[in-house]
This record gives sequence, structure tokens and C-alpha cells, in this order.
Amino acid sequence: MLTLADVLEALTNNRFDTAAVITEAAIDSRQVIPGSLFVAIPGERVDGHDFLGDAFKRGASFALIQRDVDA
Repeated sequence: MLTLADVLEALTNNRFDTAAVITEAAIDSRQVIPGSLFVAIPGERVDGHDFLGDAFKRGASFALIQRDVDA
């Protein structure tokens, strides 16, 4: 089982006190299921950041992003 605390610790080397469970991780917004972590990756043709809204509409609970985006 992967938790948000696990992801945050891996990225920051700090442990956070959260029990939020991540059901799955996806880089394609069409594959997101409720509770997912959507990883927005910029590519040669498309940028995953452009699909954050779609990912959250499909049920993503979290997003890992590389740049600032509008809410």
C-alpha cells in the first residue's frame, strides 16, 4: 500500500503525518481512477500539466507536478 506520506518522504526526505492512501499512479489522465496520484510529465507532443483538470474530474486525489499551474 502506497501512502501520500511515502511519496512526500521520497521527494523531500521528510516524514509527514498523513494516512491518505494512493490507490494507483498514472501518467495518462484517461487511466486515472478514484484516489489516484496523477503524475504530470511534459513530453515532446503533449504536456501532462494540460490534463490536470481531466485527471481530477476522473477522481485523482493528488498530482505530482513539475511547474506551477493555475488552480
